[in-house]
Parts: sequence; structure tokens; C-alpha cells
Amino acid sequence: MPDLTLTADESLDLTETPTRQLRLVSTGLAPMADIPVRSRGKPDPRPCYAPCCVCGAQVLTGRTQAGAQLALDVGIRTYIVDWPHGAPVPVFTESRGYPVHRCAREVPA
Repeated sequence: MPDLTLTADESLDLTETPTRQLRLVSTGLAPMADIPVRSRGKPDPRPCYAPCCVCGAQVLTGRTQAGAQLALDVGIRTYIVDWPHGAPVPVFTESRGYPVHRCAREVPA
């Protein structure tokens, strides 16, 4: 039985120049101009999420079902207290609620 020899269909010489030409693409900008930054489509915050007009802290404003307007401190974490009967210490679970905003510069009544 004769020996089997494999041969390449094309030359495998890596020193050849590529047959495909490189293309230069122009951006239309001057050579030293800054590349424009494209926003990623992040929407602007809604007007109800803005700094407090008194102290400048970021608050979320809205109305209760009764119609009272409130501002909430969304930067303060709140917790639910779970103290099982007979346990020596309570267990705190992070809550999705937010406390009512109290300005740091608020003048006491």
C-alpha cells in the first residue's frame, strides 16, 4: 500500500503580502479635533427627583393618596426589625421604604 501525502492547494508562504488593500476611512473631523462622545441613551432624571430647594440633598418628591406633598430621602437605607420571640437580638432586613426628608439646615420650630 503506498504512503499517503497531503499537500496544500495554495502556497503557505507567510512572507507574501496580503492581496487585500487597507482602506482609510475619514471621520470628517480635523486631525486634532476631539472625537464626539455619544451618549448611551441614559434618560435624564425626572423632575420629581431633584435637589431639595433648602439644603440641596437629592430627594424624591410626590404626593400621598390623601394629597399631601412629601419629599423622601432616597439615599438613606431603611430596615425592617424582625425580633422573633425569645431571640436575644433582632434581625434587620433591608426595606424598600424611604424616610421623609428632613433638611439638615432646617430651623427647629
